[in-house]
Amino acid sequence: MDITDNKKLSFNGDVIILKDTLFLHQRNKGQRQFQVLMGEEIIKPELIDIFQSNISYNQSIAKREGFDYKHIVFPCKPILYKEQFEDIGINLTPIFSNRHVHPSVFYPKLSITDYFLSDTHINVIGTLKLINNILLDFGYSSLPRPILENKNFIGDLGKMIGKNNGEEVETIKGFHGLPIESIDMYSLYPSLKSNAGQVIFRFNPNAIHNRRLVLFGTSS
Repeated sequence: MDITDNKKLSFNGDVIILKDTLFLHQRNKGQRQFQVLMGEEIIKPELIDIFQSNISYNQSIAKREGFDYKHIVFPCKPILYKEQFEDIGINLTPIFSNRHVHPSVFYPKLSITDYFLSDTHINVIGTLKLINNILLDFGYSSLPRPILENKNFIGDLGKMIGKNNGEEVETIKGFHGLPIESIDMYSLYPSLKSNAGQVIFRFNPNAIHNRRLVLFGTSS
């Protein structure tokens, strides 16, 4: 069943609206996660084999060069709302399965409170939870207690449907016992026509752990 057939959901372009929560669904485009979650599309087993092979290769490089390595797979936002979708007759099956499990793959346990209502991504609370879990897994101390403040926020999905009123979210003002961060940032963005290939350098002289962190990622 196509999710757009469900009369208990609202639709605005590529955005699905479930009460006050927004989800991205680009049918026949890049973000077709609902088609996979609902079983309309099946992930080929050979693609999972390639995933496992890539992770093992990356792990071998990390071991050879002596650095810590984790591949983070974020739970997609609709799966966190699985019960809410079941209440309106839509059954969702997680994309991440036992076949994706690997010692270097981290699949964090997050909840709906760790995601923005109007955005595809995790919020500050979810980010802190994820960072602390990774630090502890690598044998480092977790972050100090954060100093939080509220602000009004309109996420990527909210902007897509032209929302003018945002949601109240918590942001980090600093951390207890630490000076306010003074981070120098340099980016290749001004020299690019898009954000493809963008590299951002950040330097924090007050970093808790004196280590270099390299992140590769995409919001898709």
